[in-house]
Amino acid sequence: MFEEKTYEQILTEMKARVSDDYDKREGAIIHDTLAPTALTIEDVFSWLGVFMDEMFADTASYYFLIKRAFERGLLPHEETQAVVKMVATPSTAPISLGDKFNLGDFNYTVTSLTDTAGEYQMTCDQYGSAPNQQLGSLIPIETTNDMNDLEDASITEILIPGEDDEDEEAFRERYVGSLNSEAYGGNVTDYVEKVGAIDGVGGVKVKRRWRGGYNPANFIPNSAVQTWYENNIDSLPAAVKTWLTAVYTAALDKYLTVGGTVELIIIDANYSVPSQVLLDLVQVEVDPPLQTGEGVGMAPCGHVVTVSGVVEETIDVELIDAEYDTGYSFPTLKATIEAAIDGFFGDLKRDWAGSQYLTVYRSQLTAALIAIEGIVDIGSLELNGEEENVVLTENQIPKRGEVSG
Repeated sequence: MFEEKTYEQILTEMKARVSDDYDKREGAIIHDTLAPTALTIEDVFSWLGVFMDEMFADTASYYFLIKRAFERGLLPHEETQAVVKMVATPSTAPISLGDKFNLGDFNYTVTSLTDTAGEYQMTCDQYGSAPNQQLGSLIPIETTNDMNDLEDASITEILIPGEDDEDEEAFRERYVGSLNSEAYGGNVTDYVEKVGAIDGVGGVKVKRRWRGGYNPANFIPNSAVQTWYENNIDSLPAAVKTWLTAVYTAALDKYLTVGGTVELIIIDANYSVPSQVLLDLVQVEVDPPLQTGEGVGMAPCGHVVTVSGVVEETIDVELIDAEYDTGYSFPTLKATIEAAIDGFFGDLKRDWAGSQYLTVYRSQLTAALIAIEGIVDIGSLELNGEEENVVLTENQIPKRGEVSG
């Protein structure tokens, strides 16, 4: 903004304000007096530029962006610890709370016993998303009891994925989004912000779901119903008249539409199907089952909330009339092709929360596959046996099925 305010430009402007009757050449008293001041003023303009950048969210550094966002009650999401399921063999192994195990670069602590013998919940001692890809056999490193009888202990499932510190640009985007859509009193934005901040949640969709599929707006009597009621109510038996009058009056006064049922569909921080443990955790945080609708959790009074997870839709991929470079073939490239498909599907899943539904476009997937070294061209691409794009429902994410070519 103040790039033109250089030392030379400032000094020239200052000299211009001095009468030409005086010697203003370098070495003269006028020059030597103004030069240090011009240098200081250049520094002032430089800091003014920094000050202007830090004032606005789109140019602020991370430190000042945090301070700006804090004014709206927003803070960056901090890194979290992964929670995993360990299965021990035999199930009678004397594993206790606090016992520590190791897998690769990560240590885990037993933090919870389950209702199933031989199954335990463990929390990774290290923070971040790196442990989310770790499954396999564990080594006991610090236990309360002797583990001589332990045949095997393995991590079999990531229950709550660990998360990294929120990226600066992601936080900036979230702050700007909070300005465009105000979170208040259980509206969609309120649910998205609060549920998205729960450890292990990667995204959420909020849907109005009246129990049984009923739309509460349909309960309000229209003009035809009101006419029928007025013409026929007095002809009905007393018991029927009393009941129907109570229901009709409640519907007409819109009492039947007070509150409602909300469905939260979540995807985990790995952008995959959430575990039942994570679903239960979110359910308790938002609307505890034994106190549903009472406003005990994050949900306001009157909101009966059901938490569900995304479901995977398996998509088979077949390369038709593919042409390969010399020395390459489908068998030699199959693993690379599968990795490219997984990467393409992974990018789609990251967009799930912000999309009404996902579509797997053949053209886009074809472009991703042609970028693989060794593939020259692909005549056509079939998804699930059809030369058609695959349109998923609002709660579905893609999963790679069989790959052939």
